Amino acid sequence: MDGPLGDGQRRAAAQMPSVKYSAQSIADLLRLHDFLAQQDPEVARRAMAVIQDALQKMAVMPERFRPVEGKMYHREAIIDFGSSGYIARFRHMPNGDITIARIKHQREDGFDQAG
Repeated sequence: MDGPLGDGQRRAAAQMPSVKYSAQSIADLLRLHDFLAQQDPEVARRAMAVIQDALQKMAVMPERFRPVEGKMYHREAIIDFGSSGYIARFRHMPNGDITIARIKHQREDGFDQAG
């Protein structure tokens, strides 16, 4: 073995799709961060780290997340944080591409009203 990854791990890493962010999902992250940072900057930092870690892990097996009714290729992931958490909606295309579409706190209204 000539590095930290074995052959199987190198193949799996090469096949894992990348996770991209829509402009709206970036705006959602900034909005969520700013809201928390007003109360506690450290909580805001931890929340963003948890969310971003969860979003990157979606690439491992995106089909395990629940489909969004009425939206082809869309899925939702629940991200636990504190006593509640967040919901990330993403597109998982047949070619494997993943785009984070929206992110909201679980206590917010639907995605059309978030932000």
